[in-house]
Amino acid sequence: MASWALPTIVQLVALSKAHGIEAALVMAGSIVNQDASLGYAYTTPGAEDFFMERCHADTDAIIGHFKAHI
Repeated sequence: MASWALPTIVQLVALSKAHGIEAALVMAGSIVNQDASLGYAYTTPGAEDFFMERCHADTDAIIGHFKAHI
């Protein structure tokens, strides 16, 4: 898990446990050429297969598609 994403992930896990909220989250740096390693995708346990089921793409492909739109 990316350390810079940890506060957001902790909040999502807490919301999932407390309220049953499920989430799929994709994050990336704003300068794609310099921030190539700053792509990260996370899903709460109830949404683990979201990207594959709904987008027909694995996590790496989702990050790549997301970076193309920055």
